[in-house]
Amino acid sequence: MSRPAGATDPAALAVIIPARDEAEGLRRLIPEVRAAVDGLRRRCEVIVVDDGSRDATAVVVAEAAACPGPAVRLVRTPPRGQSAAMAAGLAATAAPLVA
Repeated sequence: MSRPAGATDPAALAVIIPARDEAEGLRRLIPEVRAAVDGLRRRCEVIVVDDGSRDATAVVVAEAAACPGPAVRLVRTPPRGQSAAMAAGLAATAAPLVA
């Protein structure tokens, strides 16, 4: 089966970060996670699941996604808790390895 034009292979590793009102913590955490996975020499992605934040969580993730390095994506969900946020992150990736 052929891949659609512009399609890329899935990441080898996805790091899922559930977050609710964690803008300030994510400003530090996302660069640290990116630095850690950057040395793996495999395609990695960081998925931040915004579980109904009322702060600037989505803005922080968008800013990080605009920077060079491993991909950073935002998944937004209504507030349903950490387990549901992790499930949403798992559903959002095709990576065979998840952290």
